Amino acid sequence: MSSNLTQPSCWAEAGRNGGPYSVDLRSRARARKAAGETHRQITAALRISASCLSKWARHERETGSLAPARTGGHKPRTLSGECAQ
Repeated sequence: MSSNLTQPSCWAEAGRNGGPYSVDLRSRARARKAAGETHRQITAALRISASCLSKWARHERETGSLAPARTGGHKPRTLSGECAQ
């Protein structure tokens, strides 16, 4: 199977530019794991890192979702009241 059929180039670009990978790619990786493929086979076929795959599995266990976590802007301010202004 050609790599063009397993992963469009837009998926590879998402991770390189700092944006999250798509939920579709994450669910494809999960389906391959459920089908019995090894991490090495999955990462080679989908052109993702092994650490990425294991982090997605941990994230799904902890949150119950494959959706990427929010990035930036969601942490409470360290200072409050007069000190913050």
